[in-house]
Amino acid sequence: MNYNYGKMLHMSTKPSNLMSQNPNDFTEDTDSEYTDSKYISAEEREYFAQAIDNHLPFNNTQQSKELGSSYKRRPKKLFVANPSIEVDLQKDPHQDDSFKRPGLQTSIMSKLTSGKIKPQIELDLHGMQVIEAGRALAEIINNAYQDGYECVIVIHGKGSTGSSKSYEATGHRSGKLKSYVMAWLKDNPMVLGFCRSLANIGGSGATYILLSKS
Repeated sequence: MNYNYGKMLHMSTKPSNLMSQNPNDFTEDTDSEYTDSKYISAEEREYFAQAIDNHLPFNNTQQSKELGSSYKRRPKKLFVANPSIEVDLQKDPHQDDSFKRPGLQTSIMSKLTSGKIKPQIELDLHGMQVIEAGRALAEIINNAYQDGYECVIVIHGKGSTGSSKSYEATGHRSGKLKSYVMAWLKDNPMVLGFCRSLANIGGSGATYILLSKS
């Protein structure tokens, strides 16, 4: 049974003031804005949806959860990612731990890397094959963006997924899941930037993702 993940993303905590700025207030030289690119068009979102390119069925139950204003571990909620989401396995993995889209202020990126921008939703990709992880990541980013959240944390681990099992199911050597996550995030127009999490949260095994304003 497919779980309507969009209905799950309703929290008591509100996005911080960084995400509630009036669009007209976004200028390059203030500390409260993200970027000059204030909106993601429907065309850009459609382009991203078409760019992830694979057609394997998705049947596994995946794990995600919402977070409060301060990040701490809580019981996980289950959802099933949309099986119509397609994932590009031909993409070259991205090797860097961080990415800043042009126009994003350095001061805002510094807040992300220092943990001052708190993640509101967590996605744990442990145990997933690459194709499954790609679908789960695309769905949680889209739903978080639509609901106006500013920060997501994704746990991908530091090593590789089970390559033999993944190869049998996908026809593609998985390599490091983390590298694919970085590449997908970089190509997603809803993502302004990302960086490794703080050491006490997961270090290089988890990534903070900063989202654009919807």
